[in-house]
Parts: sequence; structure tokens; C-alpha cells
Amino acid sequence: WLTRGGRGSGFPEIAGLLRPEELESGEIQHALVFTFSKNRRSDNDRHIFIPPAARSDGKHIGPDFPIEGMRFQLNPSLTEKDFDAWGLTREGKIVARALQRYGMFDGDNGGAMKLQVQLLAPYEEENYRKWQERFPGFYETIEKIPTDQFRAIYTSDPIVK
Repeated sequence: WLTRGGRGSGFPEIAGLLRPEELESGEIQHALVFTFSKNRRSDNDRHIFIPPAARSDGKHIGPDFPIEGMRFQLNPSLTEKDFDAWGLTREGKIVARALQRYGMFDGDNGGAMKLQVQLLAPYEEENYRKWQERFPGFYETIEKIPTDQFRAIYTSDPIVK
């Protein structure tokens, strides 16, 4: 799988990554990618995905689980006032605006729902520390964006293989 795209969905590892220079510049100009703990298989227990995903490693059957490649968008009617009420930092607002404009794709199975960020260090704990050093409170602010403010965006019919 790694030779045909680094994630379970077939997305290249670099696709949709949040990079530190984007936060420093004040703007993200692309959709982001996130992982979700339980992605879907088809009702007949086959792989199901939505392009731009090229495959799936989802394991759960039923409509309660997202399909790899699904695109989600943060409610575009939310305003700076809403972001302030949530307690978002400057960086959190930058991410929220990108999620309103471009959305995010379900790109892989993972632990808790999380956006994919560029690795700044080879190990998870060190990477977390480097992001927090560069953008204090970054992870905490991202967690304040309520998941009930997202909607699924139709991009195409699912493919079952």
C-alpha cells in the first residue's frame, strides 16, 4: 500500500497536511485531511470509498460510519464571533476558516478524530512538543471546534470494490 499512496484511503502522505508555514502566513489554501477511528465497509463487507480516495481500509458496516474520501465542511455561516465564543486562538481561527472554505477529507483510520499535521520530529511526543512550542495551545484550540458544526459534502457516489 505504501507504494500506491501512504494512507489507507490512498491519499499521499503529503496531501492535506497542515503545515506550520501556513499558520505563520495566516492562511491555509487547501482542504485538510483527518483520520477517524471507525471508517465504513460496504453492507456486503467490501471496501467502499469516495474519490479522491482510491481505496479504503474501513472495517465497520453501517451508515453511522464515514466513508474514506468523504468531504466535510465546517458550517460556512459561522463568524469570528462564534470562533471567539469557542475560545479559538489565532491559529485555531486560521484552521476554522480553511475548514469553512475548503473542508477536510476523511483520509484514514486512526485513533480519535484528528487533523493531519506535518511532522516536525520523528516521534509522536516530540512532534507534539514542537507544534506546541511553535504555536502554544495549538492542539487544545483545535479541539474546541465542535464536530456538530460540520456537514458532509456530496462529491460523488461511493465506489465499492
